[in-house]
Amino acid sequence: MEMRSNPNLFARIPEEEAKACYECWPEHKWSEKSLFWLLKKPINQQIKNISLNVNLLESIKKNGFENPFLFTHEWYPVCGSQRLRCAMELTERQQKKIKVKTCRFAHPVYNVYRYYPGKEDALKAMQIYIAMAEVTFKTLYCKEQDSSGVPMLKFEQEGDAMHWDVRDGSKNNNQIVLDTRRKF
Repeated sequence: MEMRSNPNLFARIPEEEAKACYECWPEHKWSEKSLFWLLKKPINQQIKNISLNVNLLESIKKNGFENPFLFTHEWYPVCGSQRLRCAMELTERQQKKIKVKTCRFAHPVYNVYRYYPGKEDALKAMQIYIAMAEVTFKTLYCKEQDSSGVPMLKFEQEGDAMHWDVRDGSKNNNQIVLDTRRKF
């Protein structure tokens, strides 16, 4: 399977549009959590299947975790999965010590699409909902560059060009397997 790379990555929208989207967001809560706590959530065991973005890891080692994370109600990252994958490379002591700012949806708000009779359309609607939540969050709360001056979009484009099992299918059998039963 050919890996995709999207030079026009859908990563930010105009701030006024993001604010309008955010006004419609479901119940959510901001908090601080240790990386260790986040990585120990059972659902985040899947994070190890994300390819490591070495350049992002180097930025994090130099500048820390500069942007907040957005999570589903189950603590799976909507925004920050590459950073959480990088956190796996830190020592357990570092993971316990480092606290990051998090925003978490209180409920599985996109499950309404699960009951739509057209499963492919339902999956697309869920993906669009997640994409809009992510881009809204990035626009409003994520810095445009790290403290060293490297554009965050560069890390996002590098990550987008990497193989992701959830998006591209398993490397082992070149089949795309989408589990539409998973509760978000």
